[in-house]
Amino acid sequence: MFLVDSTKKAFDSLLDLVRTVSHHTFNVALVIVLLIEGAIEFSEQAASDLNLLMKVIRSNSIN
Repeated sequence: MFLVDSTKKAFDSLLDLVRTVSHHTFNVALVIVLLIEGAIEFSEQAASDLNLLMKVIRSNSIN
């Protein structure tokens, strides 16, 4: 009986560890996805701003 209880406790501890690692891995993956998403939005906005700036420069150089 002692061996069964010890094995069950060890298995429960291992399961808790797996849950914790999985939870943290998911959180890290979520943060990475959000950072990439933010970088894409930032680069799209920067490209839009640069395009607008180039239009202003072209219109001023024509006049």
